Amino acid sequence: MTSLLLLGLLPLIIAVLGWALWTPDLRRAVLLARYAGPHDAVFEIAGIRLWVRDQGDPSAPPIVMLHGFGASLQTWDRWCEALVSAHRILCFDLPGFGLTGPDPTGSYSDERSLLILAALLQHIGLERVDLVGHSLGGRYAWEFAAKFPHSVRRLVLVSPDGFAGNAPAFVLNAGPPAWAPLLRYTMPKILLWVDLAIAYGNPRRLRGAIVARYDDMLRAPGVRAALLARWSQIRVSDPRSTLATVSAPTLIVWGTRDRIVRPSQAQEFASAIPSSQIEWLAGVGHLPQEELPLQSVAIVAKFLRP
Repeated sequence: MTSLLLLGLLPLIIAVLGWALWTPDLRRAVLLARYAGPHDAVFEIAGIRLWVRDQGDPSAPPIVMLHGFGASLQTWDRWCEALVSAHRILCFDLPGFGLTGPDPTGSYSDERSLLILAALLQHIGLERVDLVGHSLGGRYAWEFAAKFPHSVRRLVLVSPDGFAGNAPAFVLNAGPPAWAPLLRYTMPKILLWVDLAIAYGNPRRLRGAIVARYDDMLRAPGVRAALLARWSQIRVSDPRSTLATVSAPTLIVWGTRDRIVRPSQAQEFASAIPSSQIEWLAGVGHLPQEELPLQSVAIVAKFLRP
């Protein structure tokens, strides 16, 4: 009798669980109200509408910052506050993330990402910049510096991706798992909290406001589907021959407690890039710009001093 009762209630149980776990996209108007700032603009670049934040004196030395996988331009907020008095700073949501949203072409290859960055700099009229990239954005940064050496004055790589031997590169190369499409419909915030806590050297430094921002930006219209599309298109191979052609002076910033990309990768990058140096952040994880922003940006500011 109990089994029959449970069987009869099964559709109701499934419906309740589905309702509890359903995580729909947020309306763009809601996100604009929360995150749009006075220095933000939308630029039509290479067939996509890029959400760009351009702040500081237009005549000051320019810095371009590229965020990592699953993030948005707000990851750089504290660094921007510290650097903007002496620099012009350009941040943007990479295609498929944040308020830029999906790329209408459906392409998220490295080649497409570099083309968009080059087109953005040309559109704004920046011929030579300091380029900063974190994680996935770090890979785009060193690829761009290798392909367009005359466009990059100095290069800062924050826990960059690129070597096929590291865990995230292996996972990304393998493509999304079979369950990944469920992310389009459900994304429990507790799982996001756990994921971000792993990215911190000291999870106690993780604040609810940061988790809420990541949650909001991952629920921007179409972003989760775009994230899965990018994931399925990522291919990582041995980067040494490309890194050897990077001519810009390069600062490699790495947290000693990075559990996303192994800290041992720092020396591999330093060995491959001719003019490079490593700065370690003791006890810090994969997101130094958010976990210890003032300590980490001080190192970067010194390196990028005009």
